[in-house]
Amino acid sequence: MYSLTKINQLKELLQKIKPVSSEDYLKTGGEDLPVDEEGGLLIVPDAGFVFKTKEANTETKFFINIAHHPILEKPEAQEIVDMENQQGVRIPMSLGNIREDFDNRKEPCKVLDCIINPDVCKEMQKKTDNELIAFFADILCAYIIQKHKVELSAKGRPYP
Repeated sequence: MYSLTKINQLKELLQKIKPVSSEDYLKTGGEDLPVDEEGGLLIVPDAGFVFKTKEANTETKFFINIAHHPILEKPEAQEIVDMENQQGVRIPMSLGNIREDFDNRKEPCKVLDCIINPDVCKEMQKKTDNELIAFFADILCAYIIQKHKVELSAKGRPYP
């Protein structure tokens, strides 16, 4: 439970830092954005699609909301020093925290938000490149294991 003082402090902070929509970001070209003291930026991503899978150990339904915002860079190929300068792909993404929720049938589930570059999201929404979707899902699951120590089932389906 938050105290009234803490709630008022949070309200003041939110009034100072206006969330940046994709439209606002594109209008300004990414210049003069309202960053906080740590250099962070509060954004409002655009909806993309959902990956539905299960947590590997518990079989709990797990939904990953894929959203997009132009502040996230496009993927780029780069050499990986640790792997004898082999070529790799870096896919910038931002993962939120896992939260508990309920699905449409009112059954417990877990939900996680992920933000990526709009071009990547649009390519996957076309559903014409299943290899791209599978590749992204593998990278996403690896990142979720790394960040949250949660292993997801290999079987997952995107729902644009």
